[in-house]
Amino acid sequence: MGYNILKMTKQEITDKVFKIICKKFKIRKREINSESTFNNLGLNLFNKAYIIFRIEEKFKMEFPDNLNEFGTLDSVVDYIYKTINKR
Repeated sequence: MGYNILKMTKQEITDKVFKIICKKFKIRKREINSESTFNNLGLNLFNKAYIIFRIEEKFKMEFPDNLNEFGTLDSVVDYIYKTINKR
């Protein structure tokens, strides 16, 4: 999409993750923050799996099978940031 995922800041990653969630699940941007959990956003396990799948596509990476490791959106962003910076 014209951006280099290898040079993204945590804020840029956060913005892209929030955009995926807000767009698909019609959540207002002001209702979401780094400490939000999938549960308090009203998202179930299937929604969480969909979001992770979309993130894997966008950032060209994979998450571990155990999605329970990611309690908050900040933990998702941290994992993405650390993973793409290992490349």
